[in-house]
This record gives sequence, structure tokens and C-alpha cells, in this order.
Amino acid sequence: MSADFEQDLHTAVASVLQVHGLGMLSRAVLTVELVDDEGQLGLLTGTLPEDMPSWDRVGMLQYGLTHTNAQMIAAQLGDDEEEDED
Repeated sequence: MSADFEQDLHTAVASVLQVHGLGMLSRAVLTVELVDDEGQLGLLTGTLPEDMPSWDRVGMLQYGLTHTNAQMIAAQLGDDEEEDED
């Protein structure tokens, strides 16, 4: 990512977080699916800041995946308990 692009992206994400009362943007790992003018799919990945060490990037991704998996399991367990009550 170029320095200008990184700064614009950081500003945009930080602004949205602040508007919704979620605090100040510290770091971010981004994975964005893009569609070009011809309908072709692309993938943009990056970090804010751009020079984030790879172990931090992997750690944030792994934490996010673990958190998402836990939410899915909790929802499934909740659905199972509701079925048992019927």
C-alpha cells in the first residue's frame, strides 16, 4: 500500500470507530474483497500500520478466528438447548 493510501484508510477507519464510540484505532488487519470495473474479484490485504510485525498480524488474525469460532459454538449450543426444551 502506498503511504497516501494507508493514511487515507487509517483516517477513514478511525473516523468510523470514533463516530460509533468504539475508541481510538490502534492497529488493524484488513482483508477486503474487491470487484473491478469488469467484475473480476480481487483481494486486498494489509495492516495499519503497514510495518506491523508479521507475528502481530498472525496473532490478531488467530485471535479474531478463535473469537468468531467461540461465538459460533455458543450460538449452536444455544440452539441445541432451545430444541431440548421443546
